[in-house]
Amino acid sequence: MCRIIAGIIALLSVCCGLHADPGYRFLEIDGHNVKWGAPSLGQGATLTYAVVDSQTTVAGTVNCRALRGMNTLLTRSKVAAQVFSNQLSAAFALWSAKANVSFRAATDPEKADIVVAAEAQDDGIAYTDVAPAVSDGGAILPLRRAIICLNPTVTWTASVQSSAGSYRLEYVLAHEIGHVLGLDHPSPRGEIMSFEYSSAAHVALQPGDIAGIIALYGEPEPGPVLALASASHANR
Repeated sequence: MCRIIAGIIALLSVCCGLHADPGYRFLEIDGHNVKWGAPSLGQGATLTYAVVDSQTTVAGTVNCRALRGMNTLLTRSKVAAQVFSNQLSAAFALWSAKANVSFRAATDPEKADIVVAAEAQDDGIAYTDVAPAVSDGGAILPLRRAIICLNPTVTWTASVQSSAGSYRLEYVLAHEIGHVLGLDHPSPRGEIMSFEYSSAAHVALQPGDIAGIIALYGEPEPGPVLALASASHANR
């Protein structure tokens, strides 16, 4: 479904990831696993993301060399900008609900950890570039930049009833975000991170996806506990 290349420091095809578990596989660059935040397994991270709205080039990348504003893709597939924003938020939420990783929207793509754009050189369905920081000799390389680019010439949809030849935005974005976070393709099918596209009506992380993201970032932190007064107490 896509190729993942880690630019700047090293280039690696997704077929070469380290098999960590029957249900998931880590990305590997020069013999290192990669993740955001602290360079140790099970530690969480908070990331920013931004959507490109104009044509630009990014130095050091392989798959997403030249980028178009997302409006080119949305116009062609007749998807409203707010609908795309909702689909992207939902795709991020799939991962943050299962592991200690969170995402915040940013306004400046130059400063965001994750950039989302349309391809300017139309190819495939969707690609991701990840760039790690300089290695300090540890087993895990921290990531510093990622780009997701979607082919604007294929047909995209937000509908759960996608037609033949069209691709679900939430599903594909969730798959690419998994690569951004440090997961590779574990198998042909069965997981969001599997390399065969699925048109399943319900987009959900599968057991291998969940095990993999928890291994990288740990379980999600518990939310605040709200103390609710009983009705009888509240009326005193």
